Amino acid sequence: MEPFSRQAARINEQVDYGTLSILSATYSFQAVYLSVSYQMIQNIMSTTALATAIRKDADLPNDLFLENMQLVVMTEEGLLTHYERALEKLAKKDLMGEP
Repeated sequence: MEPFSRQAARINEQVDYGTLSILSATYSFQAVYLSVSYQMIQNIMSTTALATAIRKDADLPNDLFLENMQLVVMTEEGLLTHYERALEKLAKKDLMGEP
């Protein structure tokens, strides 16, 4: 089996740059979404655990984590936009860059 770098170079020769660029951006945005989501969930869980440890009957405001969740939703909407663009590009051309 040939090394990955050689495989990647061959793919780069066969798939047009626009398709590679859109797919690369989509994969990158997936990583951003995953990171932001994990960080926000960690923040929510840590705050909730600390409040509960300090006071068993802690009554946290309903909107305490609203901004965190809004950030996750905005990131998810961006990811969905990337998916749509990638699907549009792939629908216009096959993976070999031919119409």
